[in-house]
Amino acid sequence: MVRSSIIAIALLLLSAGSSPAGDMLDPLWYQVRGGINTDESWWADTDAQGNIYWATHQTVPGPLADIVLYKLAPDGTELWSRRWGDSWNEQAYVVTVADSLVLVGGTKWTGVWTASCDMALVCWTTRGDSLWDFTWDGGFGYEELDGIAVDGDTIYAAGWTTGEETGNDLAVLKVTLDGRLVNSRVWGTPFWDEANGQIVVGPQYVYVAGRYNAPSELTGGDAVLAAFDKHTLEYVWHRTWGGMEFDDAFGMTGDGEHLYVVGLTLSFGGSHIFLLKYALDGALQWSTIWGGTGAESSRSLAVAENGDILVAGKTTAYGQGKHDIVLLRYAPDDSLQWFQTWGGPEIETAHGIVIDGQHAYIAGETFSFGQGKNDALLIKADIDGQFPVTSMDQGERPEDDRAIHPAAFRLEQNYPNPFNAETMISFTLSSTARVTLRIFDILGREVRCLADGEFPAGYHRAPFRASELPSGVYLYRLESENHSQTRKLVLLR
Repeated sequence: MVRSSIIAIALLLLSAGSSPAGDMLDPLWYQVRGGINTDESWWADTDAQGNIYWATHQTVPGPLADIVLYKLAPDGTELWSRRWGDSWNEQAYVVTVADSLVLVGGTKWTGVWTASCDMALVCWTTRGDSLWDFTWDGGFGYEELDGIAVDGDTIYAAGWTTGEETGNDLAVLKVTLDGRLVNSRVWGTPFWDEANGQIVVGPQYVYVAGRYNAPSELTGGDAVLAAFDKHTLEYVWHRTWGGMEFDDAFGMTGDGEHLYVVGLTLSFGGSHIFLLKYALDGALQWSTIWGGTGAESSRSLAVAENGDILVAGKTTAYGQGKHDIVLLRYAPDDSLQWFQTWGGPEIETAHGIVIDGQHAYIAGETFSFGQGKNDALLIKADIDGQFPVTSMDQGERPEDDRAIHPAAFRLEQNYPNPFNAETMISFTLSSTARVTLRIFDILGREVRCLADGEFPAGYHRAPFRASELPSGVYLYRLESENHSQTRKLVLLR
C-alpha cells in the first residue's frame, strides 16, 4: 500500500508539466537549409497569425552567400522564400516583424575582404513583396547590423562600426519606415566596443547591449548596457558588468518594465552563461551564472507570458554531442526552473529565440543533420522544455534538407549535477508508453524507483531526493518496451 502511494505521487508529479507531443495538428519540428558550404541562421520572428519569418544566409548555389528569408506556417510548411544579394557576400543576423513589414538586418560586403562591409537593412511585406533596401557605411571599415526595433513610425537599428581612431564602436541608427536615414550615433571608448543582438526601445531610451573597453576583439572587456535618447540618439548613460577576464553581452530583451541581458563570461571560474536583470533606469536587479565543466554561452533570450525567461545557448558540458543547444528557463526572481539540451553527435549552435504562445522558435546551425559542413537550423520547441526528436533518435537521416520531425523518447541529464540533497530528472516520450525510471548505485543495485506506469506523450519531470543516501556515483535508467537510456549522476555531501 505504501509503495502504491509513492508510485501514485510520482506519477502525479511527473505528469504535471507534460504537453502532448503527438498532436499532429501542431507537432514540434526542426528544419535545415543549406548546401555543401557554410550556411547560417541567426534569428526568426513571428507575426500575429503565428507564421514564422526565418532569416538565413546561404552559399547555395555559391560560392558566396546571399540573404534568404523564409515564411513558414506554424506546422512548418514553407509559404514562400525570398533572396537578396549581388556579387559579394550578404549575411543576415536579425529579423523583426512589425505589422505588415518584415525587416532583415545584417551585412553587405563591398569587396572580397570582410573588413569592407556595410550595415544592411532589407524590407519585405509579410506577403513577400520587396519594398526597399538600405545600407550604412561609417566610412572607416567594417559595419554590421545586429539589432532592430520598430517604435511607431521609426525603425531603430544598432550594431558594430569601425571608428576613425578608436577601433570598433557601437553604432545606433534611426530610419523611417520607407528606408530613409534620419540620424546616426557612434559611441565607444578608444579601445574595442561592440553592440550585439536585439535592442529594446522604451518610453525614453533606445537600449543597446554589447562589450565595452576591451583591449581587442578576442580579449578582455566588460558586458555593457547603454541607453541613448530615442529622439536625438544622444548618449545618456551606460552600465558595465563583469570581472577581470572576457565578458560580453550578446543578447537582450525586455518586458516593458525590465531589461534582461545574456551573454558569455570567462571571469568567474570558466566559460559560463550569465543572465542580468535591469530596471529601465539601469539599476541592476540581479545577476546569475550557469554552466558546467565545459564551455557555455548564449546570444538570445525571450520572456514568456507568465514572466519566466527562456535563454537559448550552447553547451559542451551537457548534451549528446560535441556542442549542443541548451534551453534554460528562469523564474523572474532568477531561480532556474530547468534546462534541456538538443543535438546530435557533432556541433549544434543556437543564436536566436522567439516565443509565440506556448512555443519557442530557435534559430541556429547544425553540423549533425544538414547537407554540408554547416547548415541553417530552425527548431520548434515548446516553452516547457520539450524538443523535437532528431533523425538520429529515429535511427535515420533526413531524406532532404526540409525534414520535419515530431517529439522523441529522450532522457535528459539531471540538474544540478553534481547535487547535494535534491536534483531534477526529466524525460520526453514520443507517444504514450509504459515506462520505469529507476536509480541504481555504482554496483548496479536499485536504490529508488521514481516511476513505474503509463505516461502520455510529452515532457515529464521527477524530483530525486537523496537525503538518506551516501555520496557517490549513481545511475538512472528510463526504460520502455522499445527503448532504454541510462545517465550518470553524482551525489556530493
